[in-house]
Amino acid sequence: MSLDHPDKEPISRYRQKRLDSFAKQDVSNLQKGTVFLGDSITHRYPIDRFFRKKRVVNRGIGGDTMGGIKHQGVLNRLESTVYNLDPQRIVLLIGVNDIIWSHGTAFKTKLEQYEYLVETIRKDRPDTELWCISVLPARGKYAKKNKAIKAFNRHVAEVSKKHRAKWLDLYRYFANKDGELLQKLATDNVHLNRRGYRRLTAFYKRKIFKRRK
Repeated sequence: MSLDHPDKEPISRYRQKRLDSFAKQDVSNLQKGTVFLGDSITHRYPIDRFFRKKRVVNRGIGGDTMGGIKHQGVLNRLESTVYNLDPQRIVLLIGVNDIIWSHGTAFKTKLEQYEYLVETIRKDRPDTELWCISVLPARGKYAKKNKAIKAFNRHVAEVSKKHRAKWLDLYRYFANKDGELLQKLATDNVHLNRRGYRRLTAFYKRKIFKRRK
């Protein structure tokens, strides 16, 4: 898959500001840790508060997509925001922006883009522990996208197995009986509140970091 496209979207001012902040960091003390990679759900995650004794790095950018041919996204910044940290582990949570707001791209293409992203990380960093996290449910006016989110997550599970990544399915633990994001865990129709991040952290610690508390 070539990353060149005549109509490739420009980098937004917001995204560029976040990239600039990463570039200014002294990464010498951020080496060989766990990188949380994704969009605004990761960007807003106060990981330093929840993982005080772990070397963790937040590499989320609000509004980010998977990236690829036409859109800017995590695929386009792996070298400058992830690989330069020589991480032992990558926790990848991405896809909700592609599903909800990336219009004009066929769903099948979005699935292919996710696999290409995972395949790229695996090829570039074969010894890095890679976790693929399910996209969380939406609610309210975006609840109609949950059918697509579930289909996307099934694909993520298959891609994880195919490319020797680890799969963590959290959708049902954040959904109500109607399959929508639990209101008590949300700040809006997509994003988590403090309580939501506590729940996310509990699963991460138990499944990824192998801690019971």
